[in-house]
Amino acid sequence: PSQLVQDARRHGVEVRPVDATTSDWECTLEPSLSSPGRGNGGADRGVRPAVRLGFLVVHGLSEEGAKRIVGARKRQPFQSTENLAHRAALDRRDLKCLAAAGALEALSGHRRYAYWEVAGIETGAPVLHGAPVAETRPSLFAPSEGETLVADYASTGLTLGRHPLALLRPRLSRLRFATADELKRLPGGARARAAGIVTGRQRPGTASGTVFVTLEDETGYINVIVCDKQKH
Repeated sequence: PSQLVQDARRHGVEVRPVDATTSDWECTLEPSLSSPGRGNGGADRGVRPAVRLGFLVVHGLSEEGAKRIVGARKRQPFQSTENLAHRAALDRRDLKCLAAAGALEALSGHRRYAYWEVAGIETGAPVLHGAPVAETRPSLFAPSEGETLVADYASTGLTLGRHPLALLRPRLSRLRFATADELKRLPGGARARAAGIVTGRQRPGTASGTVFVTLEDETGYINVIVCDKQKH
């Protein structure tokens, strides 16, 4: 999913996050005003739709719980995270999964606020079901860009923020590491340094120990051939 989303965004497709007030179980298409769609021959054909990520990308979230969210939402919009939890009959695990994925942002705010609210929701058969609780909301700082990125990958396996290598690029540039885009412009035989997330690794049985590795950075893909010196 991460590779598909990164490639789609590089080609101008808008991808929107998982949202408990909007998402279905599967990923869906939504109207978008961000970029024009193109038909055959490059002619504009209205507006290219945006992709809304579905609940299925949230690690640990039950399909049954997600479908109860969708059903309850169709009857009436959610007023709060607590309202969602009770109307969709979510257990503690599903609530924590939604908070971790940032799917409660429209109802609770950033992840730390979502975690706080989820922690205070009674599940199962609370003693005072539906009774309002007057509590002062704490002042919590929003997660940093790096913390958000780590949480994205941990909870959904992808991020809609900047690519992880983009955060490291200033340091990598000082160490003279080239981007995938820069490597394409180098002459054949030139020495180069590159870094990226390993997205593919193949060791064909007929390749005599050779390993083919695909790296991904914020500008594209880098194909690397690693040879076993003992066999070459």
